Amino acid sequence: MKNSKNFIIFADGKNEFFNWKGFQALFSDQTVIALDGASEILRKASIVPDVILGDMDSVSRETLEFFAKLGTEILPRPDQNFSDLEKAIFYCKENGAQSITITNATSGRFDHTIANIFFLKKYHSLQCDMKILDNGVAIMYEEESELVICAKVGCKCGFFGAPQGKISSHGLKYELDNFELLLGFSESLANEFDRSDVQLKISGQCLLTFELGDRFPLTLHSRSL
Repeated sequence: MKNSKNFIIFADGKNEFFNWKGFQALFSDQTVIALDGASEILRKASIVPDVILGDMDSVSRETLEFFAKLGTEILPRPDQNFSDLEKAIFYCKENGAQSITITNATSGRFDHTIANIFFLKKYHSLQCDMKILDNGVAIMYEEESELVICAKVGCKCGFFGAPQGKISSHGLKYELDNFELLLGFSESLANEFDRSDVQLKISGQCLLTFELGDRFPLTLHSRSL
């Protein structure tokens, strides 16, 4: 298994248009964890994960044996008190994760999609950089922080309270000045990058979304307030 402290978790989504090119560009120097059913998808794509983890209820014995022969570590995690994605997040943290990228996580059951997004908030306290990246859309959770995101000019973005926060910006087409975000009542939609690096200041608890195409957002500077 790679010694990288940067992990990619491949979830068991049902995305028929998954961006394999973008995924392969990401996983080359990172540790790839497949949730059990996701290993069937990776086998069809001829991608060998470093770890297969989960309760093993949606993967065939044949696929597990296939990957085991190629050196993949098989880790059964039968505890039903947590989802397989949560178990994978725990595994990453136990192994010193500096960053966790979750992919193929927003195209399955709708309740699972919502839960997966809010796991970003639930496990924010693990103190590592954690994002969802699905087909060029990045979803991040931030609270009480300042950060710089790099992307192409014109990158579409949106900001939501989780449940409540405020956001200020420098570099957006429609600048925000301590704009209040309140879940279900006030959000910032249809904004876009007016420059390639955008500065954001977050107070409270917020979800951030960025439509980036093939380019993943780079956090140049991030600190707690």
